[in-house]
Amino acid sequence: MNPFVCNKQIDLVDFEDLKLFMFKHDNLYDIAIPKARKNQSLAQYQEFIRQHGYPRSMVSPENVTSLSQARFGAYLFMHHLWQHGVDFTVLDIGSHIGDFSLKMGNCIRTFGQANRVIAFDPTEAGALMDYNIELNGLGKIVKHEDLAVSEFDGLMLFDYSPGFSDSAHIVRENYPETRGVSTRLHNFWCRSLRGKAVSIGKFLTLKLHKLTPAGARISSYNLIVRGVDILSYLEQHDRDEHLFVKIDIEGFDSVVINRLLQLLPTRLVSIIFEFAPSWSLGGFEQAGGYLRKLGGSFHLFDLFYSPNPTRFNLITPSEIGRFVDEVSQRAYGYTDVFLLDKRIAECDQLVHRLSSLVAEPDRMVL
Repeated sequence: MNPFVCNKQIDLVDFEDLKLFMFKHDNLYDIAIPKARKNQSLAQYQEFIRQHGYPRSMVSPENVTSLSQARFGAYLFMHHLWQHGVDFTVLDIGSHIGDFSLKMGNCIRTFGQANRVIAFDPTEAGALMDYNIELNGLGKIVKHEDLAVSEFDGLMLFDYSPGFSDSAHIVRENYPETRGVSTRLHNFWCRSLRGKAVSIGKFLTLKLHKLTPAGARISSYNLIVRGVDILSYLEQHDRDEHLFVKIDIEGFDSVVINRLLQLLPTRLVSIIFEFAPSWSLGGFEQAGGYLRKLGGSFHLFDLFYSPNPTRFNLITPSEIGRFVDEVSQRAYGYTDVFLLDKRIAECDQLVHRLSSLVAEPDRMVL
């Protein structure tokens, strides 16, 4: 048994077409899960499965052409690939409890497709992945790898703060631009609030219990994990399909993106990643230039939050400077960006469909 699962309070949470295990004493459980979705009955869910089978995806062959909300954009993207005969694999790098990868997997099952999903997460939240895969009957589609994706194979250290499952990240000894105290505190602030507009009082309520008795610093610990270069992983496992990739690895996203860009001559690669100009991608000054570089190969979309996108706003080249400035001024200081490979068949049609999806108010809900 993974030691991360020992001596923990665990809840079964409703994720619409899925049920997922989560740790109760965790920031995302506290701020990103509505009360009505907590405390589900495991016995009742398993009895439902025995009688009716596993629930179908929210997006199905029957409704896919009529959907108009931004939250369904990732499903519509996969449907477009299926319509055009594109064989692809989904990579979820930093999968957490599997909310993204398992929903994609359930959609694949509902459409009767043969795609596979590979979810990477060696952290506390990732310890629940295998149970969540089994619980939802997705073992033939979704595979969990207890690995950190980086730019090399080998052992590495992670920092993590117990009770803050989204805080785990590679110790960046080789990346000094992400190591400063102000960067780390800003990282902690943005990732812990994740889009919540809260008062200082609420912030202190959430955070003060993490301080040491002297109030000197946030308690954090180290974890030894096995790391893998994504290119060597794909080669070793004979994964030569086109790729749909979601990345959320605490400011390290650009390192993995740069590795994936090497595949562009031979594969279609579309990517969702976390964009926080003030603490990732080498700092605010480089963020705009990095997006402009990516804009040569990809259409860029602002999603806000990939597990439940509130928008699919197209970012044109002339809007990149304004976009970077606007994201840096948001209360949460970040957004998720979708990089849509421009070489996909009938891409203009897909861009129009995605950019026409109806936006909703920003709210951080898993």
